[in-house]
Amino acid sequence: MVQRYPSSGIPVKPQRPPAPQSVLTAVKLMYLGAAISTASLIASLADIGAIKPALRSEFPHYTASQINQAFKGFLILALVSAGINGWFLLPDIIYAGRTLISGAGFSWSGTSGFDTVGVVLNPLRTVPSTSSVPALYAQAPVWFMAWGVIAGIWLWRDAAMARLRRAWAIAVLGVAIVLWLMLFQWPWEHMPSALQEIQFPYRLGSYVTLLSVGLVIVAVLAAQRLASRSEGSVGTLWSLRTLLVEAVVVSLLLCLWQLWVPNTHQSSYYSVRGDALKSLTDTPKTWGSGPDYADNWLPSVQVPANRSLNIDARAVDAAGNHVSVDVAAPPGPQPIATNILAGPYLVEVSGVRVVGRTGSGLVVTRLNAGAGKVHLVVSTRASRAVTLGRAISAASLLAVLVLLGWLMIGGWRDRRSRAGAGWAPR
Repeated sequence: MVQRYPSSGIPVKPQRPPAPQSVLTAVKLMYLGAAISTASLIASLADIGAIKPALRSEFPHYTASQINQAFKGFLILALVSAGINGWFLLPDIIYAGRTLISGAGFSWSGTSGFDTVGVVLNPLRTVPSTSSVPALYAQAPVWFMAWGVIAGIWLWRDAAMARLRRAWAIAVLGVAIVLWLMLFQWPWEHMPSALQEIQFPYRLGSYVTLLSVGLVIVAVLAAQRLASRSEGSVGTLWSLRTLLVEAVVVSLLLCLWQLWVPNTHQSSYYSVRGDALKSLTDTPKTWGSGPDYADNWLPSVQVPANRSLNIDARAVDAAGNHVSVDVAAPPGPQPIATNILAGPYLVEVSGVRVVGRTGSGLVVTRLNAGAGKVHLVVSTRASRAVTLGRAISAASLLAVLVLLGWLMIGGWRDRRSRAGAGWAPR
């Protein structure tokens, strides 16, 4: 199945056979290489132009060694902060290919109305007529992108920009590449299927926003450095500041308009926010993906009519990861469909034998013996991915707390030493 969010009627490709182990290994290596390349790019961008100059500006009394130490601390903090998400991110990465939605494939035509210059680079707000969702805006931060480009070109020849040129160029190149992927179909026709799992190109807009933030930061640092020099151009700085203020004001007004003016309400939406938070186990009425994230890894099993075993979701514990109930099971050795969507790599089922799945991804079981009441226990499986993800989150959270404490103590000692030096007799 495919996620019919911005539009409907997107064809679903036939179910694909499992990929050979060699292909899976190659894909994992590709992901690893992409992660290393991305980390290297971010480190280069920060090292060359953004983080260290900001540290020098904020702490002008720091030595080069102290700046390097603070920079390393920043990188470690960023890394472990990302690691806090390991409890859900690692299982998502490992098991994403085992869901029904992973076999949906890529369809440019499904969202082609969004993937145009007139929509993505519109300086205001617009929604293509093909969208089935009102007020679904996919515009890039055009005003800030324009300011970052103008500021970079304006300051390019100035000495203040000398150490920031490479960072600015990398940010501009990154924005251009992502926009190219969003606006043209040809690149997607030549990409590995693993990269086509994004399904909708306009989802890359988040990366445009992040890269635009880096672009603006680099330009602001260059302008700040220019302002710190006595010979800096007052007219240039005044113009850049005025343009930046205009970009902020226009973007803020667009944000307020987007929140309050367009009619975003549909019949399936909640009118009162509290209605969406009444139950932990009831599926929200705004949920439109159906069984998209159900299991597609177990073998498909045909289930005779009227052979089902449903677990009352209200019996799930407060944490949402364990249920123990007695249920009435149909007699006989034939397969029985359940209302469990996740596969055995995420959910552990005892009291019956898991033998496969239905075409819609529901777990299929057989009775161990006998008939009548069955004591069924369903809980989160502590698979290696789940356990490792939890461990990474716990270790990262602890590392963040230790690092923040170390930085706070270091800052406190630094302030004390400076205060002591200021009171020293001359």
